Amino acid sequence: MNIRTDFFGKLTYLLVALVLFLPSWGVAETRFVNCDSGRSIGEALKTLSPGDTLQVSGTCRENVEVNGETGQFDGITLNGQGTATIDGGPARSGDVLRLVAVRGVTVTGFRITKGRDAIHVRWSTQVFILNNTIEQTGRNGVQVTRGAWAHISGNTIRNNPGNGIQVQESTVRIGGSLDEPPQPLANVIENNGGRGIFIDRASVARIAGNTIANNNQNGIEVARMSQADIASNTIEANAQNGIRVMQNSGVNLGADTGTGLENSPNSSTVPNGKYGIEVSLGAYADGRLGTLTGLWGAQPFAVSLVDPGQYSLIP
Repeated sequence: MNIRTDFFGKLTYLLVALVLFLPSWGVAETRFVNCDSGRSIGEALKTLSPGDTLQVSGTCRENVEVNGETGQFDGITLNGQGTATIDGGPARSGDVLRLVAVRGVTVTGFRITKGRDAIHVRWSTQVFILNNTIEQTGRNGVQVTRGAWAHISGNTIRNNPGNGIQVQESTVRIGGSLDEPPQPLANVIENNGGRGIFIDRASVARIAGNTIANNNQNGIEVARMSQADIASNTIEANAQNGIRVMQNSGVNLGADTGTGLENSPNSSTVPNGKYGIEVSLGAYADGRLGTLTGLWGAQPFAVSLVDPGQYSLIP
């Protein structure tokens, strides 16, 4: 038997089998839709394959659901090119853009307004919400729920009656790029009727380098067994606390030493309405306070200095 011939014969067989049985995703394409010409994003989605980009122009008056249960929308990009608007109409019509069970989807360059929540991500992973203006919705700006993972950076999220960003049972990165080390890519989260950012129900968040200001409740609230790393943010002029941590949750305020986006403490130029940070109901906070403050002071507990510039909160 010729061992060399037998080996290459088996190798050829395996390669042919892989070609026949592995799925073929094809070549990613860029498609276009102009809503001002009577077309819609919902209609255009039917033409997409995994990895495609849909470039959108005009004002799209619709509520869009991208349901990725079949894998058709894996890796797609919805690109508003910095000019397109998605208008969801009355709040009772539902969320403006709902991403359900998708993977690797990017939403960038839109103005998203009205409807209920501007963007609602659920049962999804690797969702990137980048460089959008999200404003004047019926409830929240962005909501991430049901075990989802999302990266939210470079957006302006303002003038929504609920929370700017609300996260439940999920993991998020808010601000900063995905480079290592991460580079600044700030969200501006301001003038929302509820919290600027609400991390709730056993969620995990990394919040770095954002401006969180003039929201009607707490700038950042971390509740119900959630955890957040909060660094290098400007958190100021919020009606209640800059940060509130409660109900067995915890936050790390940057690192004990060092500089950089994920190490530096947070700051306030204009005081928040109550405290810089308030910790209660079995919660904890650790790290450097920086200049984070409020009209009632930096925080309502005694401070035990461990090292210069480092602190721990004592009930």
